Amino acid sequence: MTLFCGFLAPERVVIGADTQASEPDETGRLCVDGRHVSKLVTVPHLHAVVVCRGAVEMARVVQSALLNIGSDDLELVATGLGIFLEPYRDMKPSPEDLAIDPEGAEALAGWNVLLVGYDPKLEVCGAWLFASGEHGAKIWGQRFQRGPLLGSSDQLSDAETVLVTRLAHSEPSIDSVTAIAALQYEKLTDDQRRIGFGGHLTIADIDATGIRLELRRDFFAEA
Repeated sequence: MTLFCGFLAPERVVIGADTQASEPDETGRLCVDGRHVSKLVTVPHLHAVVVCRGAVEMARVVQSALLNIGSDDLELVATGLGIFLEPYRDMKPSPEDLAIDPEGAEALAGWNVLLVGYDPKLEVCGAWLFASGEHGAKIWGQRFQRGPLLGSSDQLSDAETVLVTRLAHSEPSIDSVTAIAALQYEKLTDDQRRIGFGGHLTIADIDATGIRLELRRDFFAEA
């Protein structure tokens, strides 16, 4: 699973994701063993990063596909990524796979893949979202040019949602992303925390000049 958040504007995007991972043990039950993975995948020749939420396998297959792609046209790559991900649309875990109650599984099922970066051709930042399930079908491959980019946000209160909206319409910043990441983590349920949220916070800060990466070790422990 992945906790991610970010703020997108035409001139800049800042996005963060956690690193803690869970995979099935010998009994098939998902568990966290202190292992960390990159859920925020850099694609330097695209001037972009990809955030993967869901099964760890999604990050692996997307990274492999994009690192070997023969184009640096971000719009074209987004179209190709949508075609590549099509066979995975219906992939989601069952309550038995997660070894938690069905209500908890419903909140954790499915996956999202977010391609975000700077498009030199249009000279603006953009984001393309691909997601499984019925909701994903409505927004498959949709391009965004301003706004919040959030995962694990269902538990936010109305007041907290107003805060996110206000930050989304201001200048993207690392401070804003870290503040919302801490808030998201605070709101997670016990089931969500148990199957792979937390660890360190990886941050990508992207604009026309390049990509700057930062790792905040034990961020969520401090949060």
